[in-house]
Amino acid sequence: MKRTFAKRGLMSLVAGFFLFGMLLLTAGRAEAQTIGTQYEWKGVDEARQSLEQEVTTLYNQLSTMQPGTTNYNNKLAHALYYRVIRQQINQGSPVVSAVDNALDVVSNNNGASQTGEPGAFNDITVDAALRQQLKNDAIDLLTL
Repeated sequence: MKRTFAKRGLMSLVAGFFLFGMLLLTAGRAEAQTIGTQYEWKGVDEARQSLEQEVTTLYNQLSTMQPGTTNYNNKLAHALYYRVIRQQINQGSPVVSAVDNALDVVSNNNGASQTGEPGAFNDITVDAALRQQLKNDAIDLLTL
């Protein structure tokens, strides 16, 4: 009789540890998605991969365009914005915070030292319309 209860007690203990472990693994992803926002954001790894793919695509498009045109400058602004978002994610910021912080860096043109690229934003003027477009495009790219 004692052996039966000991085996069942051990099984319930193992099940309890398993459930506790699953809760710990899913807690980080749930926290990243619910930081006071109406969107369901991608996880850090998925967001980083999406940003890298988009930056590569944008730079491929830029190589075929004439520098100085409006379309070229908009794509360049997007590419630099996505690179700053990726850098902030790599530094430990949640995706939602990185989107807003990177927008401030690109819009104010004072964050070149933060990105390690002095003068990277000198050729870009980010007006209110482009700022909103950058944010909307980042939300589309980084939400589920």
